[in-house]
Amino acid sequence: MRFEEHEPFLLATDLPEHGLLAGMPGTVLLIHGDHVAYEVEFSNSYGAPVFMGALEPHLLLPYREDLARHLDVMHAMPDCHD
Repeated sequence: MRFEEHEPFLLATDLPEHGLLAGMPGTVLLIHGDHVAYEVEFSNSYGAPVFMGALEPHLLLPYREDLARHLDVMHAMPDCHD
């Protein structure tokens, strides 16, 4: 599946090195090349970003509310703190 900018998606698998769990909803920010990768963002329930970076297409699934794993992630990215 190809995603467009500003499109929501679900993470397909855990990415423990980034503190991300399968099913977490994210947003596509930018498309790299001919959809070879996507610049994405995951935010906590307060809107603070918890991860921004590039992911390969096989890590993204179409968004479905019934499958979304809404987690209240309390930490934000270190450079986002006041």
